Amino acid sequence: MFRTHREMLGESVLFGIALQGNDLAKQGETTRAIRTYEIGAEAAEAAELPRPRLKLLLQLADLVRRTATRPEAMTAAERAHAAAAALVEAGHLDALGAAVNSASLFAEMARQEGDAPRGRAILAETRRLARSARTANAELWVLRNLLSLTLSAGSGVPP
Repeated sequence: MFRTHREMLGESVLFGIALQGNDLAKQGETTRAIRTYEIGAEAAEAAELPRPRLKLLLQLADLVRRTATRPEAMTAAERAHAAAAALVEAGHLDALGAAVNSASLFAEMARQEGDAPRGRAILAETRRLARSARTANAELWVLRNLLSLTLSAGSGVPP
């Protein structure tokens, strides 16, 4: 459906969907807000608009992190990271912060689930992105998170 009407799906429409999701979340209608973000992300993908898709996926990840199970939150964070990483790979370096933040969120949840290797893998990929973008600050932030995850994974001590 979205692919046949993608010319009608501009960024302003998609950002309006994001605002609607925000309003639903504020009203406590979590299920409807999650579905709104998911529909918006699907529409943005069909319209080939990666920035609005990333915004919707980041909002979805944040809401799911606060309201759903950890595995669901990890999936949402991983989807947001993939979208941000794709933008960075395409040369949109302004998405690097989203990639770093979503990877850090995912890694922390993976640690809490006892799956630190998965967290280290996503952080290593994000470090590669930061290094290829030649952004020392982002790379240092990822290294900090990677070190913290590595040190805390086996010790039982929070980072």
